[in-house]
Amino acid sequence: MKILLFTQYFPPETNSIANRWGYFCEYLAKKGHEIFVLTSLPKNYSIKEGVNISQNKWFIEERYQNIAITRFKTLHFKHYRVLSRWLAQLSFSLMSYRYSLNIPSVDLIIAVTPPDFISFNAFKIARKRNNLLVIDVNDLLIENSINRLRYRFNLNAWLLQLKLRKIYEQAHALIVSTPALKKYLTINYGISQNKILYLPNGADIEFFNQEVDSSFIERQYNLFGNFVVSYVGFLGRYQEPEIIVDTLIF
Repeated sequence: MKILLFTQYFPPETNSIANRWGYFCEYLAKKGHEIFVLTSLPKNYSIKEGVNISQNKWFIEERYQNIAITRFKTLHFKHYRVLSRWLAQLSFSLMSYRYSLNIPSVDLIIAVTPPDFISFNAFKIARKRNNLLVIDVNDLLIENSINRLRYRFNLNAWLLQLKLRKIYEQAHALIVSTPALKKYLTINYGISQNKILYLPNGADIEFFNQEVDSSFIERQYNLFGNFVVSYVGFLGRYQEPEIIVDTLIF
């Protein structure tokens, strides 16, 4: 099977979406499938150590195993507010459409979200090419943005939700990484549970089997004998850190 993958984040970037689909693509390639990846040049998140990709080109083409990767420049802002985030995501959507014209005929299109603008673009291309469309819904960033803008841009928020609902309904299938996302899409968008596949993130067991001496951390922060809970994910406005503060106070 030939698969066209739209994802703004892909290795050597190291965020969760890049890791998720980096592993999935390697697995699919080993099974004999041919993968075409459209992604941005890696400048959005941290890049794996020792990897150097030129930022002086508009696009770069790579190939390994059965995976052909096209990377291209998109808008990038030093500080991401709601509007700048949407502009950056929209630029990826437009550029991915441009470079999708160079991709040969495929059997399946997969759109990895966020950003949700990718699903708009992939839906248009899948309908034009008469391809099956699968959307991997990893987060609800556009929902958060809509909720924050609702009172100032109520019409735009409503139109975005309506468009997203239409795409979810007409896609062949949806993939989610958590049971909570499956429940949310079923309740708030009316999507049948049979149409939603729960596909959790995996883990490299060999990585966690390595013996690591972490005693220096215990000494540095005087953690001996204490029960420690650690959060190592992204912490920003959308994660509502005030909940953590309230929890610590009460």
